[in-house]
Amino acid sequence: MQHALGFRRLSWANVQHLSAGERVCAFLRALHPARTAQNVHADTRGRIAVKTIERMLERESAPSLDNFIHLSEAYGSALLVATFGPHAPDGLEALAREQQRSGLDDEIAALVALRDELA
Repeated sequence: MQHALGFRRLSWANVQHLSAGERVCAFLRALHPARTAQNVHADTRGRIAVKTIERMLERESAPSLDNFIHLSEAYGSALLVATFGPHAPDGLEALAREQQRSGLDDEIAALVALRDELA
């Protein structure tokens, strides 16, 4: 499941001084305040081990390139916006917003279909 809203939960004033690894950890914790490692493991379809995520969160360190790719597949451009912080390239936030809108459209369509099934 995409979590395009994640970057909006982070305040640039609070994260601009953080390293990229710390910003990734802050993004993941903002998405999943409880059971962060287990939820990230599920979001990445098990491609990153829970222990690996726990170690990354404990040290607030950057993930390996392979794991960053898995995180990017799970969270889309919102992860990139959070990672770059206030120095994100032009257009990246617009892409994240578009992905968010698309995800919301998909969720609305699923809810309408569910509502119609219950009618």
